[in-house]
Amino acid sequence: MTPLRRLKTASEYFAGGRFAESEAICGELAAEGFRSPELAALYGELLALRNRPGEAGPWLREALVDLPGSRRLLALLAQCLARGGELGAAADLYRSLGRTALAETLTRLAPEGWYRVAIPAAGAERPWLPDLALPLVTAEINGVPGRFLLDTGVGETLIDPALAAPAGLEALGEEPIHFPSGPAGLVHHSLIHSLALGPVRLQGVPAQVYATREAFAALLALPVDGIIGTGVLSRVVTTLDYRARVLRLGAAATPGAGTPFYLAGDHYPLVPARINDRLDILLFLDTGMSGAAAGFPISTARAAELEVALGIEGEGFGVDHSLAAQPLLCRSLEVAGLRREHLIGMLLPSFRLERRFGFRIGGLLGDGFINAAALTLDFDAMRLGLSIQG
Repeated sequence: MTPLRRLKTASEYFAGGRFAESEAICGELAAEGFRSPELAALYGELLALRNRPGEAGPWLREALVDLPGSRRLLALLAQCLARGGELGAAADLYRSLGRTALAETLTRLAPEGWYRVAIPAAGAERPWLPDLALPLVTAEINGVPGRFLLDTGVGETLIDPALAAPAGLEALGEEPIHFPSGPAGLVHHSLIHSLALGPVRLQGVPAQVYATREAFAALLALPVDGIIGTGVLSRVVTTLDYRARVLRLGAAATPGAGTPFYLAGDHYPLVPARINDRLDILLFLDTGMSGAAAGFPISTARAAELEVALGIEGEGFGVDHSLAAQPLLCRSLEVAGLRREHLIGMLLPSFRLERRFGFRIGGLLGDGFINAAALTLDFDAMRLGLSIQG
């Protein structure tokens, strides 16, 4: 088979979410000395999905030599530079792409770096607040306490204006924010000098000011002062233990344990899933989605032959929205070796992520699936574990 035909096969695998097979072909072509901007762009993106920014960057730069005006490649390179700690270079790229508020935040953080973590050698635990549907913990922002939702569906830490003011957060410019199945809005970029989760302290944390209290007022009895997302959770090995209702940070991960997962864009963790023993697809892991095991666009519902759940009224919740949706009966759903049966999912009338990145994302994985387990995320090794406790 010719190199171009093999590259076409790798591109088809990529579009179908078969990243390991696509990367294997790209690696073979690169080792054989084959070069093209298409190979460089594809290989760079695959490495970025596996959170290997230092390896992805050179391939993306190579692709940009022949495709200098590609905003998609420039955005990918900016994400890789930021993930790799090259904040000044990332800021320059984001500024050229019109994301001036984010660029200003990264410029402020560049001299000392971001997400500087101090954690006890044995790790730490934070109990969730009791009697609530979602995982909330207490944390301090610049010494000011608040209640925070743990949500992998969010990237940078969100801070409600009522907490941002006494914490002394400075507004550095505004940008739109888009939620996968909910409304769009505006955030004001800022930065946190110190975020403390008990004995765990992070310095130089980018943040966005957003009305989280208003967003969750209809769902939770207590005010939600902010959301801790993948920006923080990706800095240490993190376990959300739904049975024990505790957050564990910094526990040593077992090498090679768990299932590979992927990181799309700046904060979208993607997990391979199997639905109804017939459809293999990627789902966006969204621990902030409450009220259903998963949410599916109509294309996934049809392909997996999901059935309408008669006699059940469906309502799911996410950041700043509730979703009245058609409930679906999922006969089986398997992720990371955990299989659950007879689950209720939701039909998503709108799902912005489905084709956003050039491959298909088949829906959202919510807390109705993971609430029977302990979810462990290791972003350094890009491994995910789901274990039944007790």
